[in-house]
Amino acid sequence: MRKYSIEHPELDWQICLLLHDESVSDTPEEHGEEIAKLQGKFMQEAASYFCPEVKFETDGGASKYWDH
Repeated sequence: MRKYSIEHPELDWQICLLLHDESVSDTPEEHGEEIAKLQGKFMQEAASYFCPEVKFETDGGASKYWDH
């Protein structure tokens, strides 16, 4: 996730928190949904690396404020 954010500065994507099964980022509103989808994809890839036989699902979205 961090590498992708560095390689794509046009997204202005700042990773604020990575904790257990959650990630929180800051990006301009026009990139919010794209970043939410990417975060889910990267989390699934990481989970599959450690538990390849378990299917993981993610959910998330974009918001103007952090909502847990």
